[in-house]
Amino acid sequence: TYSDMKVEEGVNAYGEKCYNLTVTVINHGGMAGKDTVEVYLSSPYTQYDIDNKVEKAAVQLVGFGKTGIIEPGKSETITIQVDERDLASYDAYGKKTYILDAGTYYLTAATDAHNAVNNVLAAHGKTVADGMDAEGDSSLVYSWDMEFDATTYSKSINGTPITNQLDHADPNLYYGENVVTFLSRSDWSGTWRENIELAIIDKMIPELALDRWTGIGRDFYEYPEEWENMPVLNEKNGLTLYDMFEMDEDGDGIMANKDYDDPAWTKLLRNLTMDELIKVGDCFHWRHPVPSVNAPGSRDENGPQGLTVSLFGGGLVTIDGKKAEAVKSFTIAGNFFELIKNIDTLGNEIRWGIPGRTTFGAPDVLVRDMSVAGK
Repeated sequence: TYSDMKVEEGVNAYGEKCYNLTVTVINHGGMAGKDTVEVYLSSPYTQYDIDNKVEKAAVQLVGFGKTGIIEPGKSETITIQVDERDLASYDAYGKKTYILDAGTYYLTAATDAHNAVNNVLAAHGKTVADGMDAEGDSSLVYSWDMEFDATTYSKSINGTPITNQLDHADPNLYYGENVVTFLSRSDWSGTWRENIELAIIDKMIPELALDRWTGIGRDFYEYPEEWENMPVLNEKNGLTLYDMFEMDEDGDGIMANKDYDDPAWTKLLRNLTMDELIKVGDCFHWRHPVPSVNAPGSRDENGPQGLTVSLFGGGLVTIDGKKAEAVKSFTIAGNFFELIKNIDTLGNEIRWGIPGRTTFGAPDVLVRDMSVAGK
């Protein structure tokens, strides 16, 4: 059980206000053991919160501490620090930063959230006669009043202003007010929703084309001007995948494939539909068929990059007596095999899972060196 709870105000290591809660833990059992003491907060849920859609739990865990081994019949007193910053609630629609509501705050030591609620209700004078399933312990509750404060914790510890960064991710700010009704503590039954469907709207199109690149800026990444516009899709210009291979374009009798940087590839891609474009990105282990350019689907293990996960079937080559997975285009691969040879110092097969992201060597080796993968 817990007893003799005391709370003293103090200052934490960052110079901010804190509350030091001291509680005695008594072992009434027949065996020695440890206990974790949990500290819960119950903060005011006000009309301001309801009007500005500030949601918070009835109680929330704000601190904990663990005792040493306590022998039967013995006790231990521990102190748990609760920073006042952790008592603040985020106000996304009103002040757009952290606030401390006006009203009475409660700190209680409890074994779990359920008992914490009972303790706070007991501090309000409630008993099982009022519908509680168990009596609470008001002696384990510390309470005090505070004024509304939207300034003290509106900045981080290093002084950086704290405010909304993702308003565009909120349907009610992006689409318009009251498009989505969020579940609210103020009206559980009236705000409960089963399913919500949102439609793509016109203003998303330029944002999809621009936001990813303008967000990081040209100073960070130089991107072609044409990337500022949505790609041309479903052009139906007649070019097919067949036209990219084994062509004698200069009439010299030599059949050749188009180089990877040939403009014809861009023209070919203009034939893809949006659905096909999406499926092309979903290509781990498979290459989806692309009917618009007569491209068949195929099982390609690790996708269009041309690797195969099989170590025993076709597509394997030998370099200096070691096996390595084949790359189907040596022009694009560049020094791919030379890199594998240099890395393979343990004499095991090298398997490249996703080139440029992760490089797998021996079973206990995982290389994440982007500079090496980039080469």
